[in-house]
Formats: sequence, structure tokens, C-alpha cells
Amino acid sequence: MQKQIIDRRDFIRKAMIVSSGIAALRVFPAWSIGMPKPVFPLHNIPVNKGIDPAWISSLYDRGRSTAYYKTKNELKYIGMPVGGLHSGTVYVGGDGRLWLWQIYNETAEGNHEGIEPKTVTWNDGVTLRKIGSRDGSCFIEPAIAGNKRVLEQGFAVKVDIGGKSLIKELNEDHWDEIVFEPSYPLSKVTYSSKGFPVTVALTVYSPFIPLDAKNSALPATILKLKVKNKAKQKMNVSILGWMENGVNKLTGNVGSGKRINTVSSTERATIIDSTFDTADDALKKSGDYGSMCFTLHAKGKAQPVISTWPVTAEHFDFVPENIATADAPEKLIGGIELSRLVAPGQSLYADFSICWHFNNANENLKKLVNDARAGYQYGTKFKNAREVSVYLAENFKELTETTELWCSTWNDSTLPYWFLERTFINICTLATANTYRFADGRFWGWEGVGACPGTCTHVWQ
Repeated sequence: MQKQIIDRRDFIRKAMIVSSGIAALRVFPAWSIGMPKPVFPLHNIPVNKGIDPAWISSLYDRGRSTAYYKTKNELKYIGMPVGGLHSGTVYVGGDGRLWLWQIYNETAEGNHEGIEPKTVTWNDGVTLRKIGSRDGSCFIEPAIAGNKRVLEQGFAVKVDIGGKSLIKELNEDHWDEIVFEPSYPLSKVTYSSKGFPVTVALTVYSPFIPLDAKNSALPATILKLKVKNKAKQKMNVSILGWMENGVNKLTGNVGSGKRINTVSSTERATIIDSTFDTADDALKKSGDYGSMCFTLHAKGKAQPVISTWPVTAEHFDFVPENIATADAPEKLIGGIELSRLVAPGQSLYADFSICWHFNNANENLKKLVNDARAGYQYGTKFKNAREVSVYLAENFKELTETTELWCSTWNDSTLPYWFLERTFINICTLATANTYRFADGRFWGWEGVGACPGTCTHVWQ
């Protein structure tokens, strides 16, 4: 086969022409319009998408705020963040009970990814594929609130009327209808049943005040109850709230130590402090070592340990005690009660809060980010959960009223409700274990919970 001999000068001349052409296209991109186009389409979505004009027009309607109903089987997958910014994840479920409780610093790369790490099987129409947390397993099989209630927590209402005591717990099984209304940062849950003489409204949130980073980042959840008398006669109404001592929930094994609940009170609050007593120094460095606090922001009566379920009249009829203990891993659940005589058409109000303080960042996170070694910013302001609770009690009126005013002001708009609600999808991420504010004030975030560090610009900018 005869070889073609390329003249060196000819080669250089042709190469220069090609290089000049490429450079010209970069400087003058319009010149490229006349260049040959590829035979395949650049975009396979047609200009005319066949969308119904009536549907487009409906997007501009004010509409109504979203509500989810028990009778429509819509409560199963609801999880709305109701903790402070950068202080872990606590969700309120569709029936008003709290779940997930990712407050124990377990979310760190190589340790815990996503809110529910799992691999699921997905049929893509051609083959069966394994889908992991990073690829969207929780979109295929969303987390169910009932499967992730890490800590025992809840409320019950007792009504004494006509010589009878009627009791209902605030959960999906006890009511004919439950309605969940999300309006971040607030969520409102209402309970009603035919023949039951009261309706209950529960509002759950953490203080959220724009331009006030300090008071929007409290490791706390507020739970405000309103029980209204629907009957034509007065009745005695009692509210019982309970909360499990969640300290060392993950690491408190047999022989490791004991849980302690201690009751105290101030002029404005009734408090149950939850701690863990251990001689194990390694356990004191674990992510779930710290403290919790369950508080009624009023004068009530507290019991550091209450008996097992279901709730009966005996749960409300207790002699207050000051302290209770339980050897790990046994549960220790404390309760606080408030009772009042309520006239027809009137209501009993009870404001509770749950605070936590777990300032030991995950060891993997400390290796990844030096700033994590000193803990979180809330740890520089509060030594324990009780200090968080006392601060909340001292500033309760301002924190709650300002948050509620912000929420009502934001929604008092001519913009469609669907649009207003969706604007908070990104913001509420700040109230999850996906983000951190370290002791030195640095903001830091995963790309996704526990995966892909850190504060990557294509996600966070």
C-alpha cells in the first residue's frame, strides 16, 4: 500500500486554519449558526406541550391552604420539621405525634445517610434495580411515621362530665377525624369525634423569626394545645403530656448507667429534666450523651415516671414525686398534667415544650471538619437542656407571638397558597440534620443528609 507523504509546511498551514476557525467560533459564537447541525434533536421536549390552558389559568387562583385528612387516608407519610435551625431533625406526623428524632449526631458520612438509610428494589420497566439512599430509595418507599417514632411522646385528654370520665389520646386511632394543616414553620392538627364533648387543636413549631438567627436556632419544639368545650354544661378537662428520657437512647446498654428524671418548677413552668448517669467516660463522649427537658409553661403537676399504656384515669390521678430512675436500657417516661373547669363554649389552653442538648458532634464529622470538634453554636449559649427550657419560658410570649405573626403575615397575600407553601421547601431544610452551625459560628451542610460534604456550591449557593 502506497503511503501518502504530508508536506510539513502544508500540515502546519492546515492546522493553523483549523485552530483559527475554532478560536473564531469562541470569540464570535454567532458564526456557528451556519455550521452543519447534528442530525439528532438538541431537545426532545416539543414547544407545544399540549397543556390545558384552563389548568395554566388555575395556577393563578388564590385557592385554599393545603389540608390532609384522616378520613382520606392522607396522614401516613407526613413529616414536617419542627425543631430549631441546625439543631437536628424532629418531625411532626399527621396525627400530631413527633417522630424521627435525628438529634443524636448519628448522621455523618460513612455512618448514617438519609433520614432512613435503606436499599430498595425498583422495577424501571425493563429490569429490577437496587436503589440506595443516595439514589432516592426514600422517594420510592417513603419513611412512615409509625415506623420511626424513636421516643415515646404524646398527649391525652380526659373529660369529666355527667359522672363519667372520657379519655382520648391524641393519635390517629382514637378520633373519627384528624386534619393536618401545614403552614411552615407552623403545623396545626385538629381532632374531633362524634359524641365526644370537646374538640382539640394542637399547634407544633419551633421559634422561627426572620433576621433573628439566634432565636430561630433553639434546640426546642413547642406544642400548644387548645381543648374546647362543645357541650352545654361545664366540665372538668385535663391534659396529660408525656415524654421519654431520650438521653443515651442509642448507646445506653445493660450495665452502662441509669436514666434520671427530676421534677422542678419555676414561677412560669413545670419541668422534668432528663439526664443519664454513667461512670463510662467513653459513653460521655457519644453523640447521644447530653440532656432533655419536658416543660409545661404553667403551674401543673408532674410525675417523673408514669405507667404503661393505654392511658386510663389512673394516669391522671397520681401523687406528684420529685425523682425517678431506670437502669439502661429500660425506658423512663415522665408526665405533666394540667386540669381546669371549663364552661360551655370556652377552652383550656396548655403550652408545652421539649428541649434537647446533645453537643458531641459525630466523630466522623470531627475528622472531616475541624470546626465540629468544639460542638455546636447552641452549646456556646446553653450548658444543658434545662437552660434552653428556662430561656424559652422567660421569652415564651415574644418567641411564640412573633413566630405566629410572621406566619400569618406571610400567608396574608394575594399569591396562590400552593406557591406560598412551596417557597418553604428549601428553607425548612435548615431545620434538619442536613445543616450545622458550629461553635465558632460557621454554617456547614451536607449535600444530602450525612452524604457528600460540605456546603457544596451547586446545592447551597
